[in-house]
Amino acid sequence: MECRMTVVQALEERDLLIKRIAKYTRQAKFVDLIGSGSAVTWGQRMAPADFAAGAEGTLQRIRDLSARYDRLTEAVLASNASVWLDTSRGRMTVAAAVALRNRLRGNGPCGDMADFEGKLIRQMRDQYEEADRARRQKNASARKNGDDLKGRKGKSGRAEAAGRPGISIAMAQESAGERLRLCDPLEILRRADGMEEEREEFLVELETGIRISNATTYVTV
Repeated sequence: MECRMTVVQALEERDLLIKRIAKYTRQAKFVDLIGSGSAVTWGQRMAPADFAAGAEGTLQRIRDLSARYDRLTEAVLASNASVWLDTSRGRMTVAAAVALRNRLRGNGPCGDMADFEGKLIRQMRDQYEEADRARRQKNASARKNGDDLKGRKGKSGRAEAAGRPGISIAMAQESAGERLRLCDPLEILRRADGMEEEREEFLVELETGIRISNATTYVTV
């Protein structure tokens, strides 16, 4: 018998069905042993006819529950494909909003590989930290090399290092004690923080829109 319910109720019933199906499947007994002269099965201690009826009933119950799960899923998907949300990134169906939310959360079919924004933000921050760490290390080394050169050769150290075959100008400058600084034209940490804040705000927007839609949209199953 068909009944009308909200999408939230359909999703909650689906979650319950998952547990019930798993329980029945785990506890199901379809095969047992029986002796040639015995009137009952060895494990379940039941008459063969009763054991057969119980096994058939359990099998049918699991299949019925599975079919119910599929009907609920079909109803939810059909609803999500036809109900629209207005978001800061434009109008989209609930289905598209769910898929986008899952992708941003790294819960889609491709996992966190499809979390492009999150991976980009981490790359931006990691690259900045790596470059800043290299800057500090090289400057510390350059100061030491510069002090050593000044103590031994004075100003001739720079010219000698720069003129040696196979030594780049950058290496010569470093060995002469020149300090390095970050080349950060995009102010990448600020960009990363802004992107992360925008991402989190949009996720909240999606979650709220999906939740309201699910609580107010009805399906018949």
